[in-house]
Amino acid sequence: MTITPDQVSAKSSNVVVTLTILNKKTKAPINLSSATKLEFRLKPKQVKAVGKKATATLVGDGSAGQIKFTTTISTFDVPGDWDVQGYVTLAGYDGYTTTSIIKVLPIIEA
Repeated sequence: MTITPDQVSAKSSNVVVTLTILNKKTKAPINLSSATKLEFRLKPKQVKAVGKKATATLVGDGSAGQIKFTTTISTFDVPGDWDVQGYVTLAGYDGYTTTSIIKVLPIIEA
């Protein structure tokens, strides 16, 4: 699984986050064109942090195994490392991808 970007500034909006979902054994992209549910699950690595969901869409026709969502100012609202995971429902499969980390950089607010 690969995710881009791997870092983003806190409270950044209109950043497109893309996740490529690969078969663990073959490392080939999984065709997601028939998926009925696509989500990102996001959670900061802080004590008592609350997780978030973001609805994902396919990149292209889904055959390359990529999903995406666009951030708002409230998506990554806390600096630090965030766990990011995809959630996919396909015929015969309903579950999570492995976890990746996005580093959320602090911003200077005046």
